[in-house]
Amino acid sequence: MKRWLRNVCFRLRALFHNGRKESELGEEIEHHLGILRREFEEKGMSGEEARKAALREFGNMEAIKEGSRENWGVHTATCVMKEFRLGLRLLWKSKVFTAAVVLTLALCIAGNTVIFTLLSGVLGPPDYPDPDRVVQVWAAYPGIGGESGRMGGVNSASRLVDFYNNADHFESLTLIQNRDVNISLEGSSFRSRGLYVTKGFFEVTGVDPFSGRYFAESDYSVEGGEAHFYIVLAEPFWRNQLGADRDIVGKTVYLNSLPNKVIGIAPARVGSHFGKPDFYRIYPNPFKFPQDRLDRSRHGNAYPIWGRLKPGVTQAQAKAQLDNLDRLHYERSDSELKGFIDRSQYEARMATHQQISANNEGRLLYLLQGSVLMVLLIGCLNVANLLVARGFGRRSEFALRAAVGASRLVLIRQLLIECVVLALASSVIGYGLALGAMGLVREYLSIDLIVYSPEGALSLGSSSLLFLIAVSLGVGLLLGVFASISLLFSKQNLASSMHGESGKATANKSIRYVRSSLVSAQVALTVLLLVGAGLLIQSFQKALNTNPGIETENIYVSKLGLAWGKYEKGENDGGARKIRFRDQFRASLMEIPGVESVTFTPYLPMLDEMGHWSGIALQDSPHRPEDGLVSAHVTVVPEDFFETFGIPLLRGRYFDFSDKSRPEGVFIVDRSFAERYYKGVDPVGKYVGWGESFSFGDNDPSEVPMIVGVVENIKHLGLDHWESSRDAPSSPMMYRLEIDRALSTDFSVAIKGSRPLDNLFPIVQRKALEIDDQLPLYMNDTLENLIEGSLDDRRTFMLLITILSAMALILSAIGIYGVLAYDVIQRTQEIGLRLALGSTRDGILNLFMKQGSIKVFAGLLIGLVCAALLSSRISDFLYQVEPTEPMSFAMVAVFVLIIAALATYLPARKALRVEPMQALRVE
Repeated sequence: MKRWLRNVCFRLRALFHNGRKESELGEEIEHHLGILRREFEEKGMSGEEARKAALREFGNMEAIKEGSRENWGVHTATCVMKEFRLGLRLLWKSKVFTAAVVLTLALCIAGNTVIFTLLSGVLGPPDYPDPDRVVQVWAAYPGIGGESGRMGGVNSASRLVDFYNNADHFESLTLIQNRDVNISLEGSSFRSRGLYVTKGFFEVTGVDPFSGRYFAESDYSVEGGEAHFYIVLAEPFWRNQLGADRDIVGKTVYLNSLPNKVIGIAPARVGSHFGKPDFYRIYPNPFKFPQDRLDRSRHGNAYPIWGRLKPGVTQAQAKAQLDNLDRLHYERSDSELKGFIDRSQYEARMATHQQISANNEGRLLYLLQGSVLMVLLIGCLNVANLLVARGFGRRSEFALRAAVGASRLVLIRQLLIECVVLALASSVIGYGLALGAMGLVREYLSIDLIVYSPEGALSLGSSSLLFLIAVSLGVGLLLGVFASISLLFSKQNLASSMHGESGKATANKSIRYVRSSLVSAQVALTVLLLVGAGLLIQSFQKALNTNPGIETENIYVSKLGLAWGKYEKGENDGGARKIRFRDQFRASLMEIPGVESVTFTPYLPMLDEMGHWSGIALQDSPHRPEDGLVSAHVTVVPEDFFETFGIPLLRGRYFDFSDKSRPEGVFIVDRSFAERYYKGVDPVGKYVGWGESFSFGDNDPSEVPMIVGVVENIKHLGLDHWESSRDAPSSPMMYRLEIDRALSTDFSVAIKGSRPLDNLFPIVQRKALEIDDQLPLYMNDTLENLIEGSLDDRRTFMLLITILSAMALILSAIGIYGVLAYDVIQRTQEIGLRLALGSTRDGILNLFMKQGSIKVFAGLLIGLVCAALLSSRISDFLYQVEPTEPMSFAMVAVFVLIIAALATYLPARKALRVEPMQALRVE
């Protein structure tokens, strides 16, 4: 042990005192030479003869020095440090080359780091204890289209009660609901989004409170009246809106004018995967519902359910237990409900948050990560081309070093060190670029993926820094290995480079082959990216030009929510307060110049949820049971809804005011409903049974709702929703008239004008506050802008892929230009000789254009084939565009050929300026 420590100390001292050791070595050698010289002088030799004889006797001085350094044990480290300094000097001397390489790699590395940061942040597990035990449970109905490529979904409160009471594989279960409310505190009012949760929510997350406490079992028994409800604030809301008031716990805040006592503050990470709510409040207790109501509403799905598995319980075991509970319910159901369950192919699904994110948001991020990796690969190919060109110019340098004793290992090490230095310099600049890019992402990207990403997902943390360093070192080593192989292991022997131009043609041929292959690879990768970008651009244009089914011009929209405690609580006057508010607000808004009509609607087309799904029974419908369950989405609208939004009437009539007095109600259905369930039959005048029983029951048909009209389809779920992306019919829709006694407290105000109604918000807000001084408005804009904004996710994705494709195209064009420009320089003598022997300048131009075209065509062909094979990977992101759209492939091919022809022509023109006699004199 002591010997080992002594050796380590000796080696460290030798490393850090290398100059002194070298001086001592030189003195020792001189001492031995002096002894030998004196011995030869004593034999009668002159001084000069004795010195030469002493040198011959002593041997190779440099070899002896190298042997001594090896004995020190620090020779390799010393050489690496010397080669590192040498590499820095050489790179500093070649400033243009160094700048080109560093900037190219920095851009590519920064792009990869940004996407990796999003990928690891958004798709990482929740910051909960044992996150693999936290799962979502949802209902899937593949038999009636209740399933898509996305994971996750909703469930029912009755199923939660059953699971909570009987599924002992779960430590806890909870149901959550997102709600927008008006929050008031000490004169300030905010429109805020919170989570209404059942008991067990905070136990599911497993995160301790930041301050105060969470809900206790006794808190769920509070029924309201004048008693306090209880609320837990989210830490970001507490900091940003309430100034981090340390005394907030115990105070009262008002949600929709109802008092709520603050009992605690939840850390930000609690809600980071639930849409970042501002608060948490107790959901109305479903555990007190009677069993018959629970059984009837078991498939009335509306809410997400999350649970925490017990330690040691697998998802498969928990899923089996839920399936058993569903089977028991099925056995006690009536035949009608059994038929629905059978036809809909209902089953419970389960997955962790990480699995859901990887399946949903992950597809987009993985595609972006693959795209930026391709750009990085193209950049590396470009740099490799530069390294090959630079390395060929240094062959004499390496040949000279080899001649004086440098081994191939030493030369390879020199190249590796230079490439790693370039990569590390790129990583420093790339980190700065990535920081700036993440700032732009946070500032300007408002897509849901960014807005609702977990806390810390948009910051460059330690994992991002490690990724950046790892990528940089990996790129540096790969480039160094490639440069070493292409230069030191080519057919040409290094020693031949000491003989001027001998063997130059052979060397040039092998080097040109390597560089041509790299150019073809660049073009192929670029074509792959451009095809993807072209398909996405076509999809975006088609989505943007899609007819939404409604008029959007000159309609201004604001959303508001009346405080439940002020307009609903304790009221038995059939909604009179809400009616008075709407009448006053409508009259006030009609005073604005240019306003033609004002509509209050709980459902805003294409921007709100399209109502709830319901099974229905139809009178005199040709639809057969074997054709599938009869179901539709049902939404409530005011009587002037269709006229305001310009939805065409196909048959029957619109709603009128007299329909409000009809107790059983009336429906208007859309064309999709009529074509699916009344094909060849007029549905107007037919009766509809709907609700939890899915039938007329014992009622006379005249006592159930009747269809009074058929209207055109609307793109309810957005311009680019997947249902219409393959020309499939949209979901059947039923519109029910909103009645006065059931007016919603949350609704939209649609203001239709005879002219553009821009910048209307200050006026609308002022008029609202004149009626209710604590009524915040939100989502204020023209309907046209809001609908176009629904394409933000698609637009952002398209722009990112387009930017990456443009970067790839620029790098490829630079690569083509660089290869041919280098060829022109290297073949100056050949060009002069061809011209001297009678070749025309057009012939020389055609020669270089042909050589460039071969590289481009090879890459183009490979790229198109790969794009055809891989384009199906982005089919989920396309709208009414096939993955193998011929026009996209043809446009990409033409565009690449034009850019490549330009990049080929410019260096080829340089060959035309070569003078034959001058070229023949070039060494």
